[in-house]
Amino acid sequence: TGRPLMVENVAAETAFSAADREVLGASDSIPVAFIGVPIPVDSTVVGTLTIDRIPEGSSSLLEYDARLLAMVANVIGQTIKLHRLFAGDREQSLVDKDRLEKQTVDRGPPARERKQLQAHGIIGDSPALSALLEKIVVVARSNSTVLLRGESGTGKELVAKAIHESSVRAKRPFVKLNCAALPETVLESELFG
Repeated sequence: TGRPLMVENVAAETAFSAADREVLGASDSIPVAFIGVPIPVDSTVVGTLTIDRIPEGSSSLLEYDARLLAMVANVIGQTIKLHRLFAGDREQSLVDKDRLEKQTVDRGPPARERKQLQAHGIIGDSPALSALLEKIVVVARSNSTVLLRGESGTGKELVAKAIHESSVRAKRPFVKLNCAALPETVLESELFG
């Protein structure tokens, strides 16, 4: 309904089933109050925030609890809204990044970088290899993790070495590891420590 719900005694309320009353610990001898408020995001309700408690004193305390819970629900709603906005901004940033990387690839690597890659043992002159060399240059400039996939003997290790040697990490060790040869139980500790 989008409105707060406040019940002073769950055991006396027919809207709650016997199972609900049992979960809440409500009985004729132990009254349990229930308060539920909507979590709004703009004009839409995205969830509810509920509490149940043993009432202490007058119903004005329950009204106070309901107001407090409504404030917390509004803070949660604002947090969800901000999270969605940031997620949208992040998505747009990734789209922009991909577009800029594509523009960089479309221009191709400078001749100096292309010669440097050929010095790493990658030689050839085809559109597919040129595209690969351009991608190596783009990836080597970034700080991103790269997954190389392909059939055995297709040059994955050669490409990995070219990326490493063209990156800022070139002076650090290049560690090659055949993940297919590792047992599944050891793989995680080998890769992530």
